[in-house]
Amino acid sequence: MNSSINYSKNGNLRKLKILIILTLLILPAMACGAGNPNEMNNGNIIVSSGGDVVEQNETLEEFSIILGFRFGLVDKEGDTLFNLMTGYDMQPEFIRVWGTYSQSNGEGAPGSADVTFSIENGDLVTKIIGLDMEGIDADDPRVLQFNQDISDSFKERLMESEIVEFTNIELVNNSIEITYLAEVD
Repeated sequence: MNSSINYSKNGNLRKLKILIILTLLILPAMACGAGNPNEMNNGNIIVSSGGDVVEQNETLEEFSIILGFRFGLVDKEGDTLFNLMTGYDMQPEFIRVWGTYSQSNGEGAPGSADVTFSIENGDLVTKIIGLDMEGIDADDPRVLQFNQDISDSFKERLMESEIVEFTNIELVNNSIEITYLAEVD
C-alpha cells in the first residue's frame, strides 16, 4: 500500500517537474520567435503585383515539432485520432507518430501513424500515408481531421507574419525546414 502512495507522489512530482521545464522552455522560445519579418537576415524582398513579400526560412527543431503534433491533437469536438501522443521518429520522407487511440470497443490501444509534409498550391499539407491502428483506415473521419489539425498546428508555429504561400518543406536532421513567402509590413 505504501509503495502505491509513494508512486502517486513521485508521479505527481514528476509531472510538476515536466510542467516547470516545459514552461521554462516555452517562454524563451516564444520571446526569441517574436520579430519583424523585414529584419530576417535570410529574407529576400520580392516585389509582386499584390505588394512586397519576403522569402523566409524557418527551422522547426524537436521542441516545436512535438508542440506541433501535441497541439494538433487537441480537437475542440473531441474526435481525435490519438488520445495521447507518446513519441515520434523522424525518417527522411515522413514522421512516425506513436500514441494511444480508442478502438471501436472504447478501449485504448497503442498505435502509430506515418505523416508526410508537402506543399500543394502554396499551402502546407500533412497527410497520413501509413497507419498501425486496428479498425482505422485512411478514409476514417478521424484520419482526415488529423491531417487538417496537424497542418493547421504547424502553420500556427509560423504565424509571426502574414504568410502568402509556402514554397518548400524538407525533413532534415531531426528538424523541419520550411520556406515561405510573407507580406512585408
